[in-house]
Amino acid sequence: MGKITQTQRRKGHYQIYEQIYESPVQSISDISQNTGISRNTVAKYLQEMYTNGILVGPYIEMKPAKTHSAKLINFKFFFSS
Repeated sequence: MGKITQTQRRKGHYQIYEQIYESPVQSISDISQNTGISRNTVAKYLQEMYTNGILVGPYIEMKPAKTHSAKLINFKFFFSS
């Protein structure tokens, strides 16, 4: 195995972020299939992204409705560069 460059790592991080953005409840296996990155590497990159603050979330954002009987909930992930 060769050494992974920082550019390759960032590209992998971004590919994973795109998958999570599209569907936040995807499994690591699904992300792996969709990106072509191995499952172990996806798991490693996700851990790196959370640890380094590259990927933050999920968190729940609630938007108040005009009546207090209903609220809209959005799950969001953030990718910081």
